[in-house]
Amino acid sequence: MTEHTLDGRLPTGAPIRPLLSAEYGGGLRARLAALDTASDAHAQEQWPDNTTLAYRADWKTWTAFCTQLQIPATAATRGTPTGRATA
Repeated sequence: MTEHTLDGRLPTGAPIRPLLSAEYGGGLRARLAALDTASDAHAQEQWPDNTTLAYRADWKTWTAFCTQLQIPATAATRGTPTGRATA
């Protein structure tokens, strides 16, 4: 991932990589937790019970897949969802 300059050109320096979750500071963790809480509340209000049950089942299948491959459930790359879909 790289950042664009104000004039639209790409910088010539090294690409900027996304932070790993272990590198998140306390402030960022708090903001992400607040977003998760708000998202959960919104989902609870919007989704029918059967949708929630389906998502729960999908998450259970996903975590079993990740456990089988010995990867963290939150370690999403381009290959992880595709690997799950083709497994």
